[in-house]
Amino acid sequence: MIPLIFREIALGNPLTYSMDALRKALIIGITNGLTIDVVTLIIFTIIFTILASIQLRRVIEYRKYNII
Repeated sequence: MIPLIFREIALGNPLTYSMDALRKALIIGITNGLTIDVVTLIIFTIIFTILASIQLRRVIEYRKYNII
């Protein structure tokens, strides 16, 4: 078992959910339990896409004024 602090950190890592889904599908053979993992990965994707688009707008705006 990993320490509690590392388990809490792992919950914020999308790789945890993708590996859990892969393990459930390939090793255990469960496909109906993938819903939580897939939904979590979709939420991570949406959040990080929004954050990346905000950052891209900032970079484009700064480049327009030659700040960067």
